[in-house]
Amino acid sequence: MRRRAVPLVALMSLALAAPASANMGTPLMWLGFLQLAFGNAIIGAIEALTLRFAFQLPYRRGLVLMTCANYASLVIGWFLLQFVEGPFNRIPPGIDVLLMLPKLIAVLWVVLFIWTVLAEAPFVHRLFPPEARSWYTTLKASLLAQTVSSLFLAPLYLSASNYSFVTQTKIQPDLRFVQAPVAQVYYIGLDGNIWRVHIDGTGKQKVKDANATDPSARLYAKRDRGTGRWDLWCSRCGRSTEGDVKLLEGISLKRMPTRRTASLEEKSAKESREVSQPCDMGMPLDYRPLQERDWTVFVDVWAERGLQVYHRGQRSYTLGMETPFIAWFTRWATCLPGDYVVFNLGDYILILHIPTRRLGFLAAGRCPLVVMPDRDAPKEPESS
Repeated sequence: MRRRAVPLVALMSLALAAPASANMGTPLMWLGFLQLAFGNAIIGAIEALTLRFAFQLPYRRGLVLMTCANYASLVIGWFLLQFVEGPFNRIPPGIDVLLMLPKLIAVLWVVLFIWTVLAEAPFVHRLFPPEARSWYTTLKASLLAQTVSSLFLAPLYLSASNYSFVTQTKIQPDLRFVQAPVAQVYYIGLDGNIWRVHIDGTGKQKVKDANATDPSARLYAKRDRGTGRWDLWCSRCGRSTEGDVKLLEGISLKRMPTRRTASLEEKSAKESREVSQPCDMGMPLDYRPLQERDWTVFVDVWAERGLQVYHRGQRSYTLGMETPFIAWFTRWATCLPGDYVVFNLGDYILILHIPTRRLGFLAAGRCPLVVMPDRDAPKEPESS
């Protein structure tokens, strides 16, 4: 038995090492691994005990069948989820979807519960003696077993999930709350073309056919050393500059923001004056002068803690979107005067007023590049 267990332990160690190597993963990720490794056996034991006391069914046989039932429902449910994901992902991102997202998540939890009752019913059916089998009794027993196991599982998964982007923010039906200076947002639309919208949501228009459908494509601004103007570029190869394409010449910009804080070196500020590109993770680009950066944000690699907000160096709150059904990553953040931040959440380009947590929908797309005309951009003190 021990020799047979060694390969299993080795495979589990390799699987768990993947999230552990990147800041230990997220609670939901670890919970999924643990349930896959041995959690289903514990759930099977709870359900077998429930059926033993409620219907006098054999415990040992129930333990085997209910453990198999949990693995079967997990595997079949995963395949069914692939069919559900397609239509769900084709729903055009919009403010209406954001507003109804809490209800949608609640409905998905109910659907998941109903699915487990139905998926494990054939296994429960086999537990009854042939003369006592009926699908009415089987469904009643399966419902009871799933209800009891859910009393243990639901708190675990609810505490490991994070959908604070819709529960801890004030989602606004429009962008009248935005009082930031005049700015434009260039972004890659879901059609792969380049679009532009004003920071208040008006003036949306397509500015260039680009066919930038590669998920690694991103926008950045680059200063032309000959003319001094800023041009809009598109990188089709992720962080590599090979194969980059100039999209627009002379965009309405004379100076770009920096990632400077009091702790950063001058070198990064100088580099940002030649090429400016919002990072997908880490510190955002920032248009605010240094003395007005009491509120700061940090973009995390994981969806569960996507946007971390700090006030004067102390963490104030964290926004994320990770559930068993939906995992939207936060990317490409840019801060604006007035303590606003523009960023991607999945395919949603959103704007957040950091102090009040008011959240608004700007556009559907990715890699937003925020551009402020020089006349509206506050001047930052030069490093000595």
